[in-house]
Amino acid sequence: LPFLNCDVPICFNLFGCAPTFGIYDATHFLDHHPGSDQILLDAAATEDCTDIFDAVSHTERARSILSTLVVPGLEAMITP
Repeated sequence: LPFLNCDVPICFNLFGCAPTFGIYDATHFLDHHPGSDQILLDAAATEDCTDIFDAVSHTERARSILSTLVVPGLEAMITP
């Protein structure tokens, strides 16, 4: 996403099968992810990494951290 000022944008489908997505900037979280930075880079390379995120039992703390990474104004984008 060239218009974003971030190197690692991650896209999630927020409402299951509804075409609404949130964009999260994981650039500064790469070095802090308890798995590895490669997991986030792989997720950023997909159009929708919801399944990747949901495949792991993320804690409420992880979900809280995710909410801090949202790109303002892109927390609920409708896909064309």
